[in-house]
Amino acid sequence: MKKTKIFKIGSCRTSISNYLNKDIFDCEYNYDLTHTTKEVIMYLDILDGNIDFRSMNHISCLMRHPNKFKPSLYRKMLDSSDVIIIEISSLKIVRSGDLYYQIVRYNEENMINGISHDFSIYLQKEDDFAKDIQTIYERIKKPIIFVPHITMDFKRDLNPGGTGENLQLENESLVKTRETIERYVSENTKYNIKTSELFSGYHYSEICDCSKKFDPNHYTGLGYKILSKKVEEVCGEISGDGGI
Repeated sequence: MKKTKIFKIGSCRTSISNYLNKDIFDCEYNYDLTHTTKEVIMYLDILDGNIDFRSMNHISCLMRHPNKFKPSLYRKMLDSSDVIIIEISSLKIVRSGDLYYQIVRYNEENMINGISHDFSIYLQKEDDFAKDIQTIYERIKKPIIFVPHITMDFKRDLNPGGTGENLQLENESLVKTRETIERYVSENTKYNIKTSELFSGYHYSEICDCSKKFDPNHYTGLGYKILSKKVEEVCGEISGDGGI
């Protein structure tokens, strides 16, 4: 039986190859992490030859080790795939001139070289988000599964020593931001995964890797297994619709 080939554009949250049924699925990843629609489009522009990444002044703010990046290889992966997974886990846009960058890579570079004066950072609005999604659909003429951030109630035990109120406010802000991302994704895409529904029956410590500290950003093995199972189900839905 021919395997379904998946190409992932995202971060570690959607690095699910080790959890998929390997008899049915192959999964390959884009070169480096992305969180936003702007970063996805930047990579598409590079893969399509619209941007020469080697001439970018701040390429290290988009990817690590750009000298190892081979666009033709990742273009081939994208073209040969049956389904694309795109993670949208942030609305925080990093811009310099007409180009967009990755917040983690920008922070790494800024700590070393102090380049913030060349950049602006802002929160993306829904109309711009919707426009980017349409652009992505037009550029990638394949079925796409969009995956938002981990959206759960991260309510921790309130500390009687006085930090409980701060934790509650932090939790409310975090959940509100992720609910906004999930709403943008669900209202503007055809195939998507609502993580708020997917993990509704679980405590955050079962899904998020809190073994060393509170970490609402990374999955446990169980979290990956549940997400991977849902991806397989959505691929089945896509196949049923004639998309694979």
